[in-house]
Amino acid sequence: MVVKKSQKLRCFIAILLTEEIKEKAAEIQNRLKKINADVKWVERENLHITLRFLGEIEEETVEKVKSLMEEIGKKFSSVRLIFKGIGAFPDSRRPRVIWIGGEAQMLEKIAEELEKGVRKIGLPPEKPFSFHLTLGRVRSGKNLNSLTKAMYELSDVDLGEMEANKISLMLSTLYPQGPQYSVMYEVELSGGR
Repeated sequence: MVVKKSQKLRCFIAILLTEEIKEKAAEIQNRLKKINADVKWVERENLHITLRFLGEIEEETVEKVKSLMEEIGKKFSSVRLIFKGIGAFPDSRRPRVIWIGGEAQMLEKIAEELEKGVRKIGLPPEKPFSFHLTLGRVRSGKNLNSLTKAMYELSDVDLGEMEANKISLMLSTLYPQGPQYSVMYEVELSGGR
């Protein structure tokens, strides 16, 4: 008898961006790339807002996550996202992750509901949700002063806004040239309508 080992999938739940927001984010990346700092920039097609990273999960857990997403879709309606300002984690003087920030009142509530739900499913807790669009990850100190200066000059950058009307379960497949993301499942934010 052959016992089929359950395959683990690397997943996260995200808000996908409009082409317009991706284009404006890519323009900011291109301005910062000219500094020639050692940054691994996120590919334009991979730009997104992570609501909850799930990590390597079993296929049966994926089904539970889909059910959770359905519940959330019935509770919440579409969310207006405003993309404004540039910053870094842990901070601008020691950047590790460069991001565009912004505002999205209800997105935090959606993320909190997701967090509660995935914990009930049995996944470990994550740090609290922080609305940001990751542009790149700093790999070394090369040209770091020039990079932080350029980020300061772009600190009030405004990419505009978009309406997020669905949440997406994403599959992340790792390749030597970088991750590739594909949509596994999507749920409309149809609650309150």
